[in-house]
Amino acid sequence: FAGAKLVLDGTAHAAYWAEWYPHEDLASVDVTLGSWQEPDYADNVMPSGNSMAAHALLRLGRLMDRPHYTAVGKGILEAASADIAEHPTGFPYMLRAAEFDASPAVDIVIAGKTGSPDTLALLAVVRQFFLPTAVLSFADPDGASYPALTRQLPLLRDRPMRNGLATAYVCENFTCR
Repeated sequence: FAGAKLVLDGTAHAAYWAEWYPHEDLASVDVTLGSWQEPDYADNVMPSGNSMAAHALLRLGRLMDRPHYTAVGKGILEAASADIAEHPTGFPYMLRAAEFDASPAVDIVIAGKTGSPDTLALLAVVRQFFLPTAVLSFADPDGASYPALTRQLPLLRDRPMRNGLATAYVCENFTCR
């Protein structure tokens, strides 16, 4: 996320991002701002950009073990909290982000060969359930990108396949069973 090129559409202020990303080179960020306006946190037919950003940052913070991402996500929730308290039905996606933040950190890691029947079967079992506060990760220990993935996603480290078969790890706060 931090390495991605951001486009701010007037719902977020460049100074807000500068406050949360003081170490980033914001000159390289593509900023499109009309006249400054108060951030719009309300979700309508589609989730607001702020709701999506809060949810994405909270998930990425947990997935990548980046407390700074989590802090930014929490900051967005805090900034919207008065509006949410006044009109909760106007913020379904922001409330989903808040639920994610308030829930125990449950992560599911599948270690298996890409496309193999046992891997696909495990993924199918997990996808049968609505798990809005869980993060599902998949890694192929034999895949070319595995070393890079484990550097970026600490949860994938030391999660091998067992007996050559796809293996699922259910983790809470980085402790897996």
